[in-house]
Amino acid sequence: MPVAKQCERLSKVRDTAAARGIHLVINARVDSFFSDQFSDPEERIEDAVARAEAYGQAVADCIYPIGPGDEKTLTLLRSRITSPLNALATREAVPLDVMAKIGINRVSFGPYIFRSCLRKFADIVDSLARSEGYDSFGREMMLKTDVAEYLTSEDEDASVLPSPN
Repeated sequence: MPVAKQCERLSKVRDTAAARGIHLVINARVDSFFSDQFSDPEERIEDAVARAEAYGQAVADCIYPIGPGDEKTLTLLRSRITSPLNALATREAVPLDVMAKIGINRVSFGPYIFRSCLRKFADIVDSLARSEGYDSFGREMMLKTDVAEYLTSEDEDASVLPSPN
């Protein structure tokens, strides 16, 4: 989509939310790294930066150049994009502490956490369908005490879940 058209769409979204009194954070996705219209990586980066700057100037609160997760590209994007920057965490992406060091402001996990949980669920279902018993429930499962510890903060009054008492 042409940059000007996308900026117009983003502005309409912002205006519509404002007219309804809705606080909206616009995380403008930039798909330059998935496009097949570029012949080399430099063209992709130039397009991503140009779109990011235009979307940021239009109304976007954050820019999401989806795709790159390597340190070199993220560092380059961070140095050239003035808006807060969102990155996608994939198996190939740099760790969160490296993203923080680079100055990435927000990290998205896309479908990966859901797909990981679904894989575990499917493995359990397959095991049950093959009448292999119930061991699949116990493999890599958190114990009840681990769950309670995970869902409770240092301050008992600030527990994530209400107490069963």
